[in-house]
Amino acid sequence: MTLDTGQKAFIGCIPAPDPEAEIIRWDSPIGYYAGIYYNQSSEPVTMESVSLLHPHNLTLHGAAVYKMAHYKISLPFEWAWGHEGTAHSATQWAAIRQRIPGATIPPENGPIAPADFMRLNPDVYEIAVDMSAASPAGGWAPGVVVTYRAGGTTYTSTLMVGLAVGSAAKPLSSACDAATRSIQDSWKAH
Repeated sequence: MTLDTGQKAFIGCIPAPDPEAEIIRWDSPIGYYAGIYYNQSSEPVTMESVSLLHPHNLTLHGAAVYKMAHYKISLPFEWAWGHEGTAHSATQWAAIRQRIPGATIPPENGPIAPADFMRLNPDVYEIAVDMSAASPAGGWAPGVVVTYRAGGTTYTSTLMVGLAVGSAAKPLSSACDAATRSIQDSWKAH
């Protein structure tokens, strides 16, 4: 599988609670974008697991893979987990989302040069994680680890994308400052 997301390029943090985002408690389940993937092989890929890389005070509840047909209609970077897929009807969302483990990504058209990716608009798959803060202090992780199987071989892909839940004890304007700095420091160390 090819990862079609920039490394160390994104940090998402949302305070919890954040009533405007419909995150009503410090431990509300929050959905986070965890990368866009493309299956350039000639065989299906089966998603075995998704985990947070070195999580600090976060609880991972699960993950799903979502088909972005023709590279369109991306999930938002962060949202209340109960509102994922709102760009689609509930029936459409159920048809294009698969829970991990066990999600299958079919083979596509082989390798595509990065310069041609947007022009060709292939089907890609976005992974979303369902997580929450383990305490009102919030938490963070500097990345996501995806394990998948293709052709009888197991592979691991690590995406360095920062995911955080801001501290409920701080004002909304500064709730994410410490988590964002921690993610940046972690990236510099690696």
